[in-house]
Amino acid sequence: MLALLFYLNANVGPGQQPDNNYPMMHIAGTALRNGLDLYDPAQWDAAHRLFGDGYTDNAVFIYPPPMALLFAPFSLLPATAGEVAWLFFCQLLLAVSCYWLLRGVDLRQPRRLALVVACVVLFLPTIIAWWQRHPSFLLLFFLSAAYMLLMRRKDWAAGAMLALAALRPSPVLFLAWAIMGWALAHRRWRVWISTAASALALYFISVLMRPGWLQVWLEHTLGRGGTLQANLAQVPTLWGLLADLGAPAWSLLGGVVAVGLAIFSVWWMRRYKHTNFTSVVLLFVPLSLFLSPYAWTYDFVLLLIPLLLTLRHAEHSAPELRRRLWPWLLTVMLALPYALHLVAQLRGRETLSALLPLAVWALGLWVVSTPYARDPRGALPPGGVERRRSRRPRTTQTR
Repeated sequence: MLALLFYLNANVGPGQQPDNNYPMMHIAGTALRNGLDLYDPAQWDAAHRLFGDGYTDNAVFIYPPPMALLFAPFSLLPATAGEVAWLFFCQLLLAVSCYWLLRGVDLRQPRRLALVVACVVLFLPTIIAWWQRHPSFLLLFFLSAAYMLLMRRKDWAAGAMLALAALRPSPVLFLAWAIMGWALAHRRWRVWISTAASALALYFISVLMRPGWLQVWLEHTLGRGGTLQANLAQVPTLWGLLADLGAPAWSLLGGVVAVGLAIFSVWWMRRYKHTNFTSVVLLFVPLSLFLSPYAWTYDFVLLLIPLLLTLRHAEHSAPELRRRLWPWLLTVMLALPYALHLVAQLRGRETLSALLPLAVWALGLWVVSTPYARDPRGALPPGGVERRRSRRPRTTQTR
């Protein structure tokens, strides 16, 4: 398997085409080590001419400065070797994330293990993220780690993972607010403190690396003619769908739909008394992608989080519910993404691919409405209410 991965990583890919994100990461790491300013358009363009093929897709580095620190070790290698190492690193992050999300599922049967591996590997956003060498696997790892840590009540470490996920803020913008709201409702104050402290630490590291980077970054991403404005009508999200239907990309209708979906999700969880963190993840990960102002199909690899949690729920459910869940799960993972991708190729626009996170959200609504089975790992508590450990010693009643 390792030999096959090495061959695929080294020989299959877009090469030096615009679809390949690794040259940008290699250039950013090399420019950082050579003392160039990643947020000066002239120096960023010079870095592409010095360390790349001259193709510049953005006026400045499109990520916060700490991301360049993550890319710097791979830039120590030649471009081809660094790309192979980066892909192996991303595949390791994917494997660890799946291991965390599937804890409690018996995968000792070869047939079941093969089915799970096929669902993950053949999930089209996984293939697209691998093909384009995109760092969305980092985001998947950070969010999976945050989920695992929060379920274990390790709030300090979970807050740090949530802050690291904000290094690419657009796909997790609404999810972050949902998690903070859940933590507030359950009085998990450490999540707030840790997330805020970690975010401040990352910001001060960024300022030390490049003072004034935030203003330049906001100007080239959110400003007039920036990345967001240039692509808002084409992204596979709610806003791209509205533009595809002839409505303004930023419209009152979009705001009403976004708020309505969020309120409906909260009401749905409260109706079935499933307000634990798993329910939040099942509903708000796909909803955050659907409502994101800037997300592409490679970001949909984050849908593996609710989909694998649904798979785990199916394995711990009654046989009748399991037989009903598996066909829908396989349809959403292995059929719908390819159908939407075919439509996108025929139309020349990816906006209708926004139906994929919407379908995962609908599947999550169904899962939340079903009785949660007893999970020995405690991922899906019976009744959906997270049980707190009592610190008071037990006392025996005496007559």
